[in-house]
Amino acid sequence: CVFSLSNNLTKALKYLEECLRRGNKLITASHIKNDTDLNPLRDNSEFARIIRKYFDQSESAYILNKEQNARKEQNPRIEKVNTFRNDLGRYFNNYKTDVVEGLYTISDVYIFSYPWWYLTSDQTKNFDHWAKVAIIRDSTSLTQNYYELIVESSGFSERDWRASFLRTKQSPNIFISKQLSEDKKGLVTVMFEYVPDEDIFVGKFEGANGNVSFKCTRTYLKYYPKK
Repeated sequence: CVFSLSNNLTKALKYLEECLRRGNKLITASHIKNDTDLNPLRDNSEFARIIRKYFDQSESAYILNKEQNARKEQNPRIEKVNTFRNDLGRYFNNYKTDVVEGLYTISDVYIFSYPWWYLTSDQTKNFDHWAKVAIIRDSTSLTQNYYELIVESSGFSERDWRASFLRTKQSPNIFISKQLSEDKKGLVTVMFEYVPDEDIFVGKFEGANGNVSFKCTRTYLKYYPKK
């Protein structure tokens, strides 16, 4: 999408084909049809070749139907309806997923500590279910086993990337996660434990904001699919 919007069509087409070749299950016919970021590619013959190579005849015709695409551009009210959530539903219902993959809510418990001159005791604040996310297996990467996409959260757009998870050698249930920082300007490294019996991830990290330090316990609770 970034390469397409920046008019770097060669790289955009190469990246699209690589994703399809690797079998990224979230790149469906519906996603490609409705993703307006790909519009600069649609009149390119190489785009048509890639679509026909990786999709069957009916799906290719659906994606490449220029009349439908034009109607959508002329009438901005003809929008995709929860395309991402529909894609997630098809993914979890139609593909063999592992026990970690699924839809989760994220909750945080922060303990804030103040310097002595504040004359204030530690404070605990709960942020329950502040985000709904999808955790998807990545079988092609050496730097992550799973990645996290936003389903619903204040300050984020649907489908935004927010974190990655890499399984450690010490245990199949211990993960190193790179989490987007609150200001979205960097990454925070957090060690998480996956608890299969409870379908949760639990991790702890700490930091400081000026003179105020904090400790956070972050919990992912799976709500779909349930065992």
